[in-house]
Amino acid sequence: MAHGHHTAHLDPPAKLRLPDGFGSIAIGMIVLGVLAFGYGLAADPIRAWKSYLIGFTFTALLGASGPFLVAALYLTRAGWGITLRRIPEAFGAWLLPAGALGLILAIGGAHTLYEWTDLELMASDPLLAAKAPFLNWPQMIISTIIAFGGIGGFAGWMAHNSRKQDKTGERSLTLLNARLASIFMIVFALGVSLIGINFIMSLHPHWFSTMWAVNIWSTMVQAGFALITIIALLLYRKRMLDGFLNENHIHDIGKLTFAATAFWAYIAFCQFLLMWYSNLPEEFIFWHARYIDGWGTYTLILPLFKFVIPFALMLPRAVKRGKGLLPICVWILAASVFEIYWWVAPAPAAHEHHFHPTLPWMELAVVIGFFGGFMLVVGKTLAKHNLVPLKDPRLNEALHHHQ
Repeated sequence: MAHGHHTAHLDPPAKLRLPDGFGSIAIGMIVLGVLAFGYGLAADPIRAWKSYLIGFTFTALLGASGPFLVAALYLTRAGWGITLRRIPEAFGAWLLPAGALGLILAIGGAHTLYEWTDLELMASDPLLAAKAPFLNWPQMIISTIIAFGGIGGFAGWMAHNSRKQDKTGERSLTLLNARLASIFMIVFALGVSLIGINFIMSLHPHWFSTMWAVNIWSTMVQAGFALITIIALLLYRKRMLDGFLNENHIHDIGKLTFAATAFWAYIAFCQFLLMWYSNLPEEFIFWHARYIDGWGTYTLILPLFKFVIPFALMLPRAVKRGKGLLPICVWILAASVFEIYWWVAPAPAAHEHHFHPTLPWMELAVVIGFFGGFMLVVGKTLAKHNLVPLKDPRLNEALHHHQ
C-alpha cells in the first residue's frame, strides 16, 4: 500500500450525470427485446429461446467480468486500477437480475432447448444416463441460484465495503476485501463453470470438453475488459475524472484488453487442436455442428473477427493509450456477441436436428434488449455512488501512476 498516508488533495469528482435520454434509450432497447422475444415465442419458440440464451449469456458474462477484475486488483494489490475500480464494481450490480433471468430460462425454456430434459431419451441413451446425476432439470435450477447468488453476493459485499470506505476511511475494509477476493475467486470459478456447462455446453449433451470453462472465461474477460475500457475512455474524454484518470490508466486497461484478446485465441486454438488430433466422436460433435449446413463460413471468420483484426489494430502503443481504441473495443463486443451466437444457433434443440443460418434479426433484437437492461442497471449504479474510491489507502499510488 505504497504512499498510503500521502494522498494528494484533490476535489472529489462530481457525481456522474447520465446523458439526457439515457434511461429512455435503455428502456426502448428493453422493449424492443421483449417484443422480439414475444413474437418469437408465437412464431418460432426454439429460435426465440435461443435468442434469449444468447442475450442472457452475453450480459451475464459482462456482469461477472467486473467483480473478477475488482477481485484481481485486490489480490495483486494493484494501485493503478483504483481510480477506475468503480466501473467494474458497477458491473456486479447486474448479476442478481441476471440470475433471475437465468431462472426464467431454466424454468421456461429448458424443455424447448435441451434434449436432456426428455426423460425417456435420457433413460434409453447409455451415455446420457451416465450423465443424468448432473444433467437434470432440478440441478440446473439449483446451480443457477447458487452460481449467481454466490458470485453476485460476494461482488455486492466487496462493492458495499468499498463504498463504506468512502465514508469511514477504514483501512481494514481494504484488507477485508482482499480476503473476500480470495474466496470470491473460488466461487467465481465454480459459478462460471456451472453457468457455461448448464446453459451452453449441455446444448450438446453427448459432448465432452475439459477446456470449456476456460473458453467461457476467456470470452468473458475479453468482452468485459473491452467494455470497461469503453466506459473509462468516455469518462476520460468527458473530463469527468480529471486528476484521477489519465492516459497511463487507459494504457493499462488497454493492455489487459489486448492480452485478453491474445489469450482468447490461445484457448480457442488449444481446444480445437485437442479435439482435432484426438478425433473422438464425443469431442467432434461440437465442431461437426459448426461445419455442416452452412456454418463452416461462420467458423472460419470467427478467429478473424475475434483475434486477428483487434489484435493487429491494438499492436501500436498509441492505440492502447486511447488513440482509436474505442471503436476497436466496440468491435470486440460485437465479435463476442457473434461468438455466442455461433455457440448457440447451430446446436440442435430438443425438437430439431439442425438449424441453418438465417438473417439474425430476432437474435440481435433480443440481445439489444438484454444489453439495454445491463446499461440501465450499470448506469444507475455508477450515477448513484462516488466515481472514485476517495479514501482507498492506495489512491495516491493510482494518482502518481506513470509508464
